[in-house]
Amino acid sequence: MAGDSAAQQGVEISLTVRCSARYPREPPELELTDCVGMDEAQVKQLQRKLDDEAKSLAGEVMIYQLAQMVESYLYEQSQPPGPSPAEIAAAQLAAQRAADADRESRAIEAEIRKRRSANPIARQRSESEARGGGGGTPVGSPDEAKRAASTLTKAATNRRRKSIGGGGAEGSV
Repeated sequence: MAGDSAAQQGVEISLTVRCSARYPREPPELELTDCVGMDEAQVKQLQRKLDDEAKSLAGEVMIYQLAQMVESYLYEQSQPPGPSPAEIAAAQLAAQRAADADRESRAIEAEIRKRRSANPIARQRSESEARGGGGGTPVGSPDEAKRAASTLTKAATNRRRKSIGGGGAEGSV
């Protein structure tokens, strides 16, 4: 006695029912044979369940209910096993780590944006990069800009002095 879906999964068993003249007042004799796809412990477990159910249904017609019980059991046994508790825990841990890494990445990006907005030169650089104009003259710190301006001013002043003074002083040795 096996359901079609259970048989397709390779789980089968035959249920033999022998009723005495006292049936249904007395439970029938139940025998499981021709088992395929189940181990001995599973067959014994099913036999115990059947015997208990038959005793509880004494006085009633029960063969159909017992056959349905066998069919349900076979169906349950034919289902592929789900993930083990360890596999579930590992999947949850991996998901938690991915979520933590995503949160950390977002926090780092937020800190970078915060620092750029606090520093006007960095903000100017970010805006330039956002417009696609990252190829211009790099802007350094304010002190570097002042030094560069001072150097250019001194060089221009020295050139003017040389051109006014006739090319500089010539001396003899």
